[in-house]
Amino acid sequence: MEYTIEYSEDKKTLLKFMSYSLGGFVVPDGVTTIGHEAFRHCTELTSITIPNSVFSIGSCAFTDCYRLKQIIMPDSIMNIGYAAFQGCLDLELIKIPKGIQSIEGWVFDGCGNLHSINIPIGVTRINESAFQNCKSLHSINIPIGVTRIDGSAFQNCESLHSMSIPISVTRLGNMIWRGCSNLKTLRLPASILMIGRDILVGCDHLEEIIVPRGQREKFIQFKALEEYKFIIKESDEDDLEHEKRSDFGHCPDCTTGEAILLFYAKQAEDERKTNIAISLYEDADKLGSVEAAYRLGLLLIDTDYYKAYFYMNKAAQVGYADAKEKLVYFQSIR
Repeated sequence: MEYTIEYSEDKKTLLKFMSYSLGGFVVPDGVTTIGHEAFRHCTELTSITIPNSVFSIGSCAFTDCYRLKQIIMPDSIMNIGYAAFQGCLDLELIKIPKGIQSIEGWVFDGCGNLHSINIPIGVTRINESAFQNCKSLHSINIPIGVTRIDGSAFQNCESLHSMSIPISVTRLGNMIWRGCSNLKTLRLPASILMIGRDILVGCDHLEEIIVPRGQREKFIQFKALEEYKFIIKESDEDDLEHEKRSDFGHCPDCTTGEAILLFYAKQAEDERKTNIAISLYEDADKLGSVEAAYRLGLLLIDTDYYKAYFYMNKAAQVGYADAKEKLVYFQSIR
């Protein structure tokens, strides 16, 4: 492959790449950043391999690389800028790195051959138009932990037939599924607090909107769902029962709702997302998880002593050994 390449003075940022013949490229080890528009309009580029030294991909870095079919990205990457892969028409498969916390706007807009997406645990937000115009996208896995999906996120994803939103999501932006002409089934959780306008315009084959048991009256009050109230159906399950039965591919040993909540709460705690962890542990505690009560005692001790003591004592009362030891300490600082 013939190309020219430009780096920053310290060789850590790849600033510009120009190719003159078809082929793939391996980013040299030691590069830490792929700069803004670094590979933009490299129409001869067919594959790219990124080393473990890279932690950031700039905005529009690979925009309009329409022959790019394969991207190998390491989990060292913590940030992918907006529109980074916009217009990569031939891209069929991509693995989003585990360190990503936000799917930025327009990042995969127009990736017309992209078939499936697995969003990793730790992502909390899917930004505007992130997967817009991905016309071949038929499968997308959104994990617990995502709290917000912004406007037009899946607009014109014509191959989507069904979609399930996890129990952590509270906000849905405008026109999210606009033009998803083959969408038949949409499942929404009880956690939803806000739904934007025109979210289902052009979903001509939509047959049902499934909501948790006992939640239909809540959902028919949303203005955005007013004209769809006749196809809003209650499931015979609540959210936790549905999560327990579903296989998200992240927690193969989670066979109960309690185990699912503990799994995601620990993930949030490891990533120092304390408020999310506390909320998930509280839900697990309501299901009778002694471990959740113990973890709540540890997490709350510095901010709410009495609540922390309550949970730790609760765990100790049923014989949780570590809780008994911690309770002695709690009593000594009371």
